This record gives sequence, C-alpha cells and structure tokens, in this order.
Amino acid sequence: GVAGVAFSLDTDTGFKDVVLINASWGLGETIVQGAVTPDEYVVHKSLLQNFVPIIKKKLGAKQIKMIFDTSSECTKIVSTSQHEQQQFCLSDAEIMQLAQFTLHIEKYYTEKYGRWMPQD
Repeated sequence: GVAGVAFSLDTDTGFKDVVLINASWGLGETIVQGAVTPDEYVVHKSLLQNFVPIIKKKLGAKQIKMIFDTSSECTKIVSTSQHEQQQFCLSDAEIMQLAQFTLHIEKYYTEKYGRWMPQD
C-alpha cells in the first residue's frame, strides 16, 4: 500500500494555486517521522477540470516502509525493494483523484467559514 499527505497549497512558498502531494510505500508514519523522503507531486488547481495539470513529479528515495506484520500484530520497518525505490507510488490517475478530493475538502471548509481555508 501507499500512504501520504496532500496539501491544498505549496507548503514551502504558500502558493495557493497548487495541490502538493507527498506519498511513500507502506504506512504513513515514516513520512510523519521524516524517516523517508517521499515522492512529491504538484498539481495546478485551476487546470484540474480540463487537463492533466501535473506540474512536477519528483521521485523520493523511499528506502524503507512501515508495514503491519500479521504474525506479531505489530508494525515494523522493512527495506523497500530496488523496484519500489525506482518507481513512483502513485499513478497519474491516482494523483488527479487525490488532487480533486483535496480541492473538494478545501472548498467545503472555505464555504463553511467564509474565508480561504487551506487543508492537509
């Protein structure tokens, strides 16, 4: 599986016209802890309806992943395969769907509170 986080703005610059998605193999805790460099995807918001506006796809190192071990019923850290490290976690279709979801959530809270409410 894949986990990550989507932001309805560029977290480095505050640019509000993009959706920024970080994703990595396994459970999301490795991203939260900063233990892995995730894949990064940037999608332009205003072109999302009519095009595939993926501005940037940056391959992360993703050298480890956290998985649930059913035999011990605990999570554990394992190495990712060379294949996993060399491929993106998300397809273009998945990137687009996540960007759409992010925009819907942002729109909901912006309308609810009457001011722009960026989301993650």
